[in-house]
Amino acid sequence: MRPLLEQYLFTHKRTTVLLATVWTVAILVLCLIPGRELPKVDLWQHTDKLVHFTLFLGLQTLWQGAYPQRRTPILLLLVAYGLLIEVVQHYCVTGRSFDLYDWLADSLGALAAWRWLRAKR
Repeated sequence: MRPLLEQYLFTHKRTTVLLATVWTVAILVLCLIPGRELPKVDLWQHTDKLVHFTLFLGLQTLWQGAYPQRRTPILLLLVAYGLLIEVVQHYCVTGRSFDLYDWLADSLGALAAWRWLRAKR
C-alpha cells in the first residue's frame, strides 16, 4: 500500500500540477534574490547545498507525481532548469554568481527523487 501523500500525488493530477508549478516559480524567485538580500545562515558549511538538493528533490517528486510516465524527460528538464538558474544568477543578479556545486546539488536532488519514485513503481 502506498503512503497517503504519494497516493494523493498520483491520483490528483490537477492539484499536483498546480503545486509543481507554484514550487517551480518559488524556486526561481528564491534563486533570483540579490545576494545582499539573502539571510546569513551559518548552521553548517553546506546548508546552501542541502537546500538546493531538497528543493529539487521536491520539484522532481511533484512533476513526476503529475506525469509518472515522463519521469526521465522531467529529470532532464529539471537539470537544465537548475543550470539555467545558475547562468541567470551569474549574468543578471547582483551579488550572485554561477555555482557549479549548486547546480550539482539541484541535479542530485532531482535524480534522488527520480530513483526513489522509479524504485517504488
